[in-house]
Amino acid sequence: MLTLPTLAGTSPRTIVRSIGGGGIQYLVTTVLALVSVPILVHRLGTAAYGVWVVVTALLALGTLADVGVRTEITRRVAAHWGDGDRRAAAQEGREGATILLVAGMVVAGLGALLAPVVVHIVFTRPAHGVSNGQIVALVRVIAVLVGVSLVGDGFFSVLRGMQRTDLEALCRTLGEAAGSVVAIVWVLDGGGLWAMAAALAVQIGVDYGGRWFALRRVLPEIRPVPALPQAVRPWLLVGGLLVLSQVSDVVDTQWDKLVLAHYVGSVASAAYAIGTTLAGQAKVLAVVVLGPMVAAAAELHRSRPSELRAVYDRLGSASLAVAGVALGGVLVFGPTLVHLWLGGAHLVLTGRAAQLSAVALWLNLAAAPLAMLLIGSGRPLLPATGAGANIAVNGVVSLTATRAIGFDGALFGSIAGNATGLIVLVFAARRAGLLQLPPLRVGLAAALVAVVGWSLVGGTSGGWTGMLAKGSAYLVAQGLVVVAVHRVGSRRRQAAALRSASSSPAPGASRPVAL
Repeated sequence: MLTLPTLAGTSPRTIVRSIGGGGIQYLVTTVLALVSVPILVHRLGTAAYGVWVVVTALLALGTLADVGVRTEITRRVAAHWGDGDRRAAAQEGREGATILLVAGMVVAGLGALLAPVVVHIVFTRPAHGVSNGQIVALVRVIAVLVGVSLVGDGFFSVLRGMQRTDLEALCRTLGEAAGSVVAIVWVLDGGGLWAMAAALAVQIGVDYGGRWFALRRVLPEIRPVPALPQAVRPWLLVGGLLVLSQVSDVVDTQWDKLVLAHYVGSVASAAYAIGTTLAGQAKVLAVVVLGPMVAAAAELHRSRPSELRAVYDRLGSASLAVAGVALGGVLVFGPTLVHLWLGGAHLVLTGRAAQLSAVALWLNLAAAPLAMLLIGSGRPLLPATGAGANIAVNGVVSLTATRAIGFDGALFGSIAGNATGLIVLVFAARRAGLLQLPPLRVGLAAALVAVVGWSLVGGTSGGWTGMLAKGSAYLVAQGLVVVAVHRVGSRRRQAAALRSASSSPAPGASRPVAL
């Protein structure tokens, strides 16, 4: 029988594995998107694809019913793992999944019941080739899949708490690959939107089957049996704060799709979805680097704070550097890539959506390291404050600006919301004496190079050859700047560490671990 190593917990090895697994998933997902999206858009039609985008946006909104329990499972499992209590870690996973089982049943039931009302509110403009009855049926199917996802993602958050997101990434990759194959084959065979729904179900099934296999071998104590928590209130109190961070990410994209579908049409939603997905794929690279942060903070903040600080500094600065390079590339080359990828006049708004959402996502990522550190160490109120400000500004500005100026209004709402959330988080953390922002020099330098590149070559074409040549030059320039700024920052941190050590040479004091 195939066995997997029981390696778990925060260490240089698990962090490298987590980042590597996330990187592989990112590459596979990007390739699948580049291949599948043009096929699906052209075969389904822009209007039908826009309907699918809006319906799956409802899926993302439905996942908010986890009320932050998934993140709290990760945090609790990591804390027990740091204490060496495997059985308690397994118990926390079962208790959290039991709460989500109830939430999943409620979401599936309400979604199926209210599907006609939702379709009537959202789809005010007819979509060519898709009837309202078909959309209602799709919403009901998606509601059931939301319920399944709530329970499954919560239960398998135990892997994240044990710092084995590499296994999670592997299973997600297999699921996405299987789902993409089903979608392409069936859509080409005339399956339409039902092919998309079946592909999503296949993706979830393959993903969860693989994660169950992995989890049973890393933590044999775990059982898929409901376990009622002794006290539900602590789960919901902390989870209610954590869910605000998830809501802010959803409002950034999914809310805007619904607003555009209502006021502009499903074609605008499709253009918005493709453009923001392009920028979102660049964001994923930076998020992959930060993946181990919440579990590391929960596991280390009491027992090994110096090691946590080293992890935070390294992951935070690396994430901001990657964000500056990757999102900067979208800012410079987004419209050109869309033009070459999807065709000349097809979805002309997509390139602008990619550029403006890249700006919004960079602001979001600037706040992410500090927010994850605070969440993992059991202080979710401050990230919730910043997320609440983001939601309020983003929701209001997107709605009012879209009604006033159309398509761009939703994107300006995302930029305004993320900027507000970052400012509020930093201000709140400073007032509480908890401000520990990672080094921003590298990320700001990379962003500056991107702005300069956009002013020089942004919007110019020249075909695939020209774009690849300019892209290579961009990466070389970014690489030189990032390495130079990183070295300067490293020398300053080393000098500060030496001064601190010489001023307080306490015997037995813990020292940061180099990752």
